[in-house]
Amino acid sequence: MGTSAGSVVAAQITSSVGLPALFQAQVDPALQREELTPREGALVEVFEFGAKVEAEVTDPVERLRRMGEMGLAAETVPEAERRSVIEIRLPSHAWPERNLARRRRERRHG
Repeated sequence: MGTSAGSVVAAQITSSVGLPALFQAQVDPALQREELTPREGALVEVFEFGAKVEAEVTDPVERLRRMGEMGLAAETVPEAERRSVIEIRLPSHAWPERNLARRRRERRHG
């Protein structure tokens, strides 16, 4: 459950791998995995575009539409490459027995 980093963390903590081992994988450079690196200047372009849209457009729906257009037009890595990077982040590829969403609701309401 979640998106991006949140879904990876949820998959990691509901796996059979213990928290000490998951932590070690984060802090030990020898255990770290290859990540995708955005091209130089890409993040600056996104922030500059966002600032320009915010300055020019007052309607929040139109702002989101323009940001969506930018996202759709962006050059991205091939799907197989992206899936590979996500796959190596997961300590297990089996569906977890633990239901993270249910546990969270029980804590909130219990």
